[in-house]
Amino acid sequence: MRSRLLVALFILSLASCREESTTYEGCEYETSDPQLQVYNDLLVELVENEFYYLYLGEKAEALKDELDKLNDPDSVAAFNASNPTLQKLKQEVAKDTSGHKTIYISHKNHNKYVFEDFIAALWGRQGTDSPMRQMLRKYDADSSTVFLRLYDSQLKYSASDFQACTFKIGSLEGAELIWDLEPEQQQDAIGQVSFSEIQWNKQQNKGVLYYEFICGTKCGKGELIEFENVNGRWTITERTMLWIS
Repeated sequence: MRSRLLVALFILSLASCREESTTYEGCEYETSDPQLQVYNDLLVELVENEFYYLYLGEKAEALKDELDKLNDPDSVAAFNASNPTLQKLKQEVAKDTSGHKTIYISHKNHNKYVFEDFIAALWGRQGTDSPMRQMLRKYDADSSTVFLRLYDSQLKYSASDFQACTFKIGSLEGAELIWDLEPEQQQDAIGQVSFSEIQWNKQQNKGVLYYEFICGTKCGKGELIEFENVNGRWTITERTMLWIS
């Protein structure tokens, strides 16, 4: 009788451990379009790990003290991967879809002048061995050609093509920018994001693109990001920031 009781207690303890697990596993998204899979994986990574944790809403207040300690990409990556408070908040947000914030998909790059100014004034100052040129030469020996190919936004995929578990994806429709949306939409908005077309290497296992994130009149950033498939998911491996506000 006692042995049965011990076995029952052991099983209950295992169940309790599973229930208290604070590791957020993410959600699965599969599509027959391999390029859409890339964009979707990157969108989820950016919103959950890069866009100032705005998708957490008021829950992000619980992270304030810890976020203040993050001062370099390595510490941010470690925080995103293992911080128990963040993992718990992700689980809570994923379970309660009623409070989901919205990221809006844009098909327009609103900061093209950054490319124009960069090419006109700054590109020549980039040494041949600069990190940006080294990154872009993986896709073409002429790195400036790759840079110019990242000038325009992708137009193929719309909000309805994307899927996430911790936030909603919306369309700007007739609006140019998020502050042109209705007040209730602005209140629940994470911001808007646009992606360029992908530039692939010859092996088609590594790519680079430009994304632009706008979350207010003085809130946002634009980066070149390099990515590859890690354990079945497309993941950012290198980045170069072009602008931030």
